[in-house]
Amino acid sequence: KSKNMMIIVLSLQDPEESLIVLSDCGTSGRIAYLLVTSFNEMLNAQKQKQICSYIIAGGDRALLTSQEAPEDDPALGARTLDKVCAGKKRVLFIGISCGMSAPFVAGQHDFCLKHLDVFTPVLLGFNAVHMARSEPMQDCSFHFKDVAERMTAEQRPKKALLLNPVLGAEAISGSSRMKGGSATKIILETILLAGHEAAFRGKITPDEMVYETTSSNSDELAALIHKNKAHVYYTGWQTLGIIGLTDAFTFTFSFINTGFSKMRNKEGDLSSLVSSTWICNMTPVCGFRMVGLIIYHHCQRFTGCSESECERALLRAIYSTDDLSEDMTSADVWKHTDAANRRDRVVPTALVKIRCGCTLAEARHHLDCHPVIRDAVSTCFSSSKNKSTVDQTHNNFIIEAEP
Repeated sequence: KSKNMMIIVLSLQDPEESLIVLSDCGTSGRIAYLLVTSFNEMLNAQKQKQICSYIIAGGDRALLTSQEAPEDDPALGARTLDKVCAGKKRVLFIGISCGMSAPFVAGQHDFCLKHLDVFTPVLLGFNAVHMARSEPMQDCSFHFKDVAERMTAEQRPKKALLLNPVLGAEAISGSSRMKGGSATKIILETILLAGHEAAFRGKITPDEMVYETTSSNSDELAALIHKNKAHVYYTGWQTLGIIGLTDAFTFTFSFINTGFSKMRNKEGDLSSLVSSTWICNMTPVCGFRMVGLIIYHHCQRFTGCSESECERALLRAIYSTDDLSEDMTSADVWKHTDAANRRDRVVPTALVKIRCGCTLAEARHHLDCHPVIRDAVSTCFSSSKNKSTVDQTHNNFIIEAEP
């Protein structure tokens, strides 16, 4: 552990040759982005060279939208890390996987373990090594558990470090943005700031401020939420506003005062994603909570069809048939969910089908040719010479199909 602290100190003192990289997928990747941009901003304010970089599976689009395919690609993770660290002689790589399962991160740690002359890998997760994911990964000869065990072996000669404190189960199963997200932020913030303190003799304790303004007032916050009928509104400034943005985008609208340039992300302005993000984030909800009001509300809003028509369109997409049987329409929700898991583009297909009044095969053909739903629907109407509807469609459909 002292070696890893020394690497942070050396990186801060020799930024030209060194780099600190934080990486993960989804919520943990957003936390990595947040900490890196915050730490670099602090260094910049102190007229010190920025030495941190973040990687998130799927690139900056994943800061605001779900990018699940890249998360499952270990080779992509390794290539991305190699590109980010090109030319550096000393790299501290901190790969985060709360459940010890992300293939993207596993590929990066495998790459680090093959290049220990440059990389010092740190694996942060909250499962025991023996509980790490052992299922095969895409085009890969190893699995996550293999990597975790190799990381453990390299701890003895102090060439790698495994951080896996026990947090216990999440209140909502699988929701690692809760305990896992909080622990990730606290641990990484502590590591970075301790390294800064050792290098520059400065002391910063943001966690105390966060506790005083939020956690210590949890009863009052709960009462406020209850008073507002369970509506939660995120209000913040600078990096606090950004963390509210990345979390709130899962369920609600969010805005940044003075524009998205405040995010200081690598790939530039993300405002083009805002119009579609809230709908994209409804996709998993729509696919797995068929009886919920959310899917019907949005389906009705964008198609003008009744709840019953929306439900039948979704069921046709899930069961891949234009002719629904009574067994299909009367099945339990879990059966719909199980069937939906074996299909791709369920919601996009249903929306194109119901909006265009076409068959499933035609809807899929339109999506194959035009992955953006708006374009698929517009093409369908154009081919039918129904020009008057196209403009309205362009206004309504701002969602991209799942890959």
